[in-house]
Amino acid sequence: MLLHHPFINDPKDTLLKDHVDWIAAYQSDCIDQGHLHLDSLPATCNETEEDLGSDSETVHNDDDDEQWRAEWMHEAGRHPNQHVEMDFKNLGVQDLDLQYDWIGKSPDQNLITTATKWLTEKIKESPNDDVQTLPEVDYRKLQGEQRNVFLQVMAYFKKTKTGDQNQPEPLRLNVDGAAGTGESFLIWAITTALRELFSDGSVTYDPVVCLAPTGVAAFGIRGWTINFGLMIPVKEGSEFNQPGQSSLGRFQTCWKEIKLLILDEKSMVGRSQLGRVDHCLHQAYPQNADEILGGIPAIFFGDFAQLPPVGDSPIYSDKPSGYHTALNAEGRRVFESFN
Repeated sequence: MLLHHPFINDPKDTLLKDHVDWIAAYQSDCIDQGHLHLDSLPATCNETEEDLGSDSETVHNDDDDEQWRAEWMHEAGRHPNQHVEMDFKNLGVQDLDLQYDWIGKSPDQNLITTATKWLTEKIKESPNDDVQTLPEVDYRKLQGEQRNVFLQVMAYFKKTKTGDQNQPEPLRLNVDGAAGTGESFLIWAITTALRELFSDGSVTYDPVVCLAPTGVAAFGIRGWTINFGLMIPVKEGSEFNQPGQSSLGRFQTCWKEIKLLILDEKSMVGRSQLGRVDHCLHQAYPQNADEILGGIPAIFFGDFAQLPPVGDSPIYSDKPSGYHTALNAEGRRVFESFN
């Protein structure tokens, strides 16, 4: 009765309203009325009594699926490097290709032109145009050596901002610290404070560039990888290639307003890579091409007891190297300039 007679809320209020019990209700409303309530929940359409009494599980045959699987399902189910049995000679001349409305379902030329122009303009934009979102930090909570480093950095930049003729030498700090000692907090504190120092009310660029040798390390400090931030090619042997005029212009624009370079995970940066950093910064600041790192202040963070560079000599090593001799010497000279 519950399956074949409608009711609202409690079925007793509707189906048993005028009857003593369910038996009387079924006799009066179903049997006497000639209703045929077939079983609406059959186990299967073709079950026999033998099947119903069996406790064994039915094993599904995967071969049955092959009869209804579409062609694209077969293609999607291929394993890596699986041999493809297909005649590639008829590609483009199959019925599927010939009957498809390629012109009608393709974007028009105006849309393609607009998208191309938009992409070109976005590529030209400096990646430093937008201020990175940093976690909220209160640099007043810094203590110990971190507080001393912070005060030293701020004192330096307050001095340089005055515009006095007696400007201090470019800041070069080598900050040691094991993992978990709050280096990221100090980096964000310095960045936040310099934003406030050089802000005219609305910061439109980051005065600090944070670099790291790997993507994971760069993400941890909200920065760039060394290769991306300095346009250093990953391909070996092309590090001294002069970039094109357009690329060089974008690169110099990107670094034009930078006040401080922060390099994290210094243990993973080798002498050759540091030499590349120095070389690229000479390109970024051609007016200071004779100065170390193009004359930009810099702070190196990390712990030399952690991971060493791959295929390169540590920047603190003074052992001769036959690999990229010029870059090794340049990187060593840069490291020796740090306090």
